[in-house]
Amino acid sequence: MQIEVVGVHLDVTSSLEAYVKNRIGLSLDRFEDRISTVTIRLDDISGPHGPGTKRCHMEVQLMHFDAVIVEQDHTDIYTAVDKAANRLKRTVRRHINRVRDARRSHYRDAPNSAWA
Repeated sequence: MQIEVVGVHLDVTSSLEAYVKNRIGLSLDRFEDRISTVTIRLDDISGPHGPGTKRCHMEVQLMHFDAVIVEQDHTDIYTAVDKAANRLKRTVRRHINRVRDARRSHYRDAPNSAWA
């Protein structure tokens, strides 16, 4: 699993990058063999004088499947990363389960199948 962290209007320090990679590794370790790349974009979306709203955009490219995308906004970038990582774990699991269930029902409903 390849993890890329990109900052947009936000400096990504080495400690922030290490935190993000560790957090993604913990959240997605169970799906590691099904994931090719994870791209995390950290952005400061606040105006020049407004409160510091940060956005964490995570995109996971699953092997042989569509990409899964999650975004989370928060005033603290670390909290945004945590919440996005939790949502990403649930979303990836749900996506993989839906595909698995669809394949099982397809083979079960097929004529002359071994499941009948």
